Amino acid sequence: MFLNIPDSVLEDATLASSAKIIYGFLLSRKDTGKSQVCTMTAQQIADAVGLERTAIPRLVRVLEAEGLLKINSVLSVKNRPQYSYEALVKESV
Repeated sequence: MFLNIPDSVLEDATLASSAKIIYGFLLSRKDTGKSQVCTMTAQQIADAVGLERTAIPRLVRVLEAEGLLKINSVLSVKNRPQYSYEALVKESV
């Protein structure tokens, strides 16, 4: 897996390393069409980046609070939330 994380995010000392990895992962997985949306479950993200599933919602909230991620919707798939994310690119953090 190759992640392209903007320098402004990498250099942000207030963000945890795991949040930066999730941001880069979601940025690399977004739809290449006009929507720029990534739809995944917390478990799928956790499996891909090597974190516990329970850590994903907290880290996603941190990214959302920083203006790096927008949660468009939450669906339930087999009693597991499936999120529709839009990774936003911020010029300076």
